[in-house]
Amino acid sequence: MADEEARGYIKHRLRVAGASHPLFTDGAITQVIKLSKGVPRLINIICDRALLGAYSKDIYQVKASMVKHAAREVGGKTDLSRNSGKWIVSVGILSLVAIIALIGYLNIFDAEFESAAQPPPPVLLAKVEPEPFQVESKSLVLETILSSEAENQGEFETDEGDQELYEVLLVSELKNRLTQTATTDLNEVFFGLFTRWDLEYSLLSGRTGCERATSVRLRCYWGSSTWSNFLALNRPAILWFEGKKARHYMAVLSIIDDYAEVSVGGEDFIIELNDLESIWPDQYLILWRPPALGLGVIRPGDSGELVLWLRRNLDKIDGVKPSSKNAHSFDQNLKKRVKAFQLAHDLEVDGVVGSRTMMYLNVASGDISIPLLNIEQ
Repeated sequence: MADEEARGYIKHRLRVAGASHPLFTDGAITQVIKLSKGVPRLINIICDRALLGAYSKDIYQVKASMVKHAAREVGGKTDLSRNSGKWIVSVGILSLVAIIALIGYLNIFDAEFESAAQPPPPVLLAKVEPEPFQVESKSLVLETILSSEAENQGEFETDEGDQELYEVLLVSELKNRLTQTATTDLNEVFFGLFTRWDLEYSLLSGRTGCERATSVRLRCYWGSSTWSNFLALNRPAILWFEGKKARHYMAVLSIIDDYAEVSVGGEDFIIELNDLESIWPDQYLILWRPPALGLGVIRPGDSGELVLWLRRNLDKIDGVKPSSKNAHSFDQNLKKRVKAFQLAHDLEVDGVVGSRTMMYLNVASGDISIPLLNIEQ
């Protein structure tokens, strides 16, 4: 079948099985199609093994490198179509056991964010009892890889399986990939960024990534800062590098300890933070959630719910009891508090709450709905 048909086939089967989260990244689906040559029987086999691999490692979404690993496991080589006659499929479309196991895991993850009034997710198979995915457990890809790092050694070590799944790039190799394989299409790198917000990029309305962000009350922010200020902002980001003919884009998805997970050319890698800092381009794009869409700034003299939002966030950060007196008014006392906050976070100290100040307020107030770059925080 054609590429678009194969893509639709995979997504349809997952929806029918009850997936509430995208279980495959867009890059992973592309790899499945490439390795299977669009043959449905081979699509089933590769997806089955990739889902089982993800579930066994407590990773809630299959990525491109995991698909390659799955293909090697089941075929001994990545071009499975040459050996298609050797395969015997024991189940119909995508192994039900693998899907049920992984979906059961994800449904428990969903329950942590749903209202208690919502009905519990259906139990598809009584014997499948995966452990709940806890946000604070940092059970993300990077932690899984780093968990096997030798305690008393300076070198990064992983078990054999992890080495095949996530390659540790040297800065020289990263630079080479940025010029040779990194995408020049900004939309292509939005997928990973939206995934960190638990959003399926392809299902959102809008022509560009920023238009799609607006459809779910998010905003794009194009920033320029030093490396240390970027780390302080603590958001997954898209970076771009100027090539001879076009810009090349890379996503920085998470950080733990001294390593970062990056996405380049549809594949995920890990790189030492020092190496990432050495090529820091000063400019980045992040997603953030303002208190009200369309909001520009909150200024001294303003009044209303947005001022109350500002005051309550500062109350929480400062550890003071909320006051009802003049709570909706941006008075001089509130301006002093804003300036103190800006000074403490190396922001422009003007007492005016613009986009950057709002973003720092979100992080400092401990808003758990915001995906952080540093998953240890």
